[in-house]
Amino acid sequence: MGDLMPIAMRWRGARMTAIVCAAAALSACATFKGKTEANEAPFAENTLAMVSSLRLTVQQPVYLRRFMASDSDVAAARLYGDRIRKLLRGIIVYSLQVAAIGDSKLSEPAKAQELARFLNETLRPAVLSQEVPITLTEAQLDSVLTRVRSQQTYLAALREATPIVVEVVETTDHVVRQFEDRVTAAEVVLSAEVEAEYAPYRANDERLQALEVITMRRFVLLDAARLGDSTAFPALRESYPTAAGSGGRIEPKELDRLSREAFDQLASIRTLRDQMTGESELYANRMKELDELAGQSMITARATRTSIILWSRAHRNMAAGLALPPEIDIVGLLQGVARQVPKL
Repeated sequence: MGDLMPIAMRWRGARMTAIVCAAAALSACATFKGKTEANEAPFAENTLAMVSSLRLTVQQPVYLRRFMASDSDVAAARLYGDRIRKLLRGIIVYSLQVAAIGDSKLSEPAKAQELARFLNETLRPAVLSQEVPITLTEAQLDSVLTRVRSQQTYLAALREATPIVVEVVETTDHVVRQFEDRVTAAEVVLSAEVEAEYAPYRANDERLQALEVITMRRFVLLDAARLGDSTAFPALRESYPTAAGSGGRIEPKELDRLSREAFDQLASIRTLRDQMTGESELYANRMKELDELAGQSMITARATRTSIILWSRAHRNMAAGLALPPEIDIVGLLQGVARQVPKL
């Protein structure tokens, strides 16, 4: 989230220090702070805190790098991830500017005009650049901006901006859903590719494992027969029909020879399986990394959607002149959302 700090620096004046401190303190306490008077500063602080608490840094693959490099679904998921980050940056810039305008010495009508200008230059292109269906037409967007620009008070202008804020939320939700779809598709494709590459090793290991079980059973029967257990001979004769002996029994010397043979065979099988350990571990690491990458992506998507909804509600309350509710634990809320995400 380091790229958010230069944006924060654009908010000049006494409120800048509060925002920077809020971002630095996220790991310890990211909350909505209760205010006794309605103003725009808490809204900007909370926006920065919420976005900063999201895990938007992409984990770099180690074991799946070769598979992910050429996968079209991975490329699409990254594209939508970049679009989500662009939308969130636009939301942060807008929120900081809302506070900066409210904190300025401009007249109320001038603040409304400045808000309209910034909506037109920031949130509007952020929405239109996503290449997703939107509810408002260009003419309707122009109409919203005209109403914002004509208001005589800043809070009234913020209220008139609500349709664009709602459009931002719906656009972000649409992009997040596309991101989730691409992550799910990529997980299926990558899992199949890993399985296909490892299939020959797994088939060999399964054959060796089955042979090991059979050889171990023979070894146990041979040991029991050498100790005088006559019930072991019928099963041994099935495995060694030409073994020296008569009356269904096997000669003691032949039992010793067959025991050594079984022991050597077990040792050879285990040596071969040990040689395949590296491939088995690589397979396990690839599948584990895929599970972690997909799971964390889905958790981040769900948390992003929740944060945007909270942001729009905070904007609505601010525009209504309401103080933000005290002590809403954003980190705890997002962790609760994460726990609702099913295991992939």
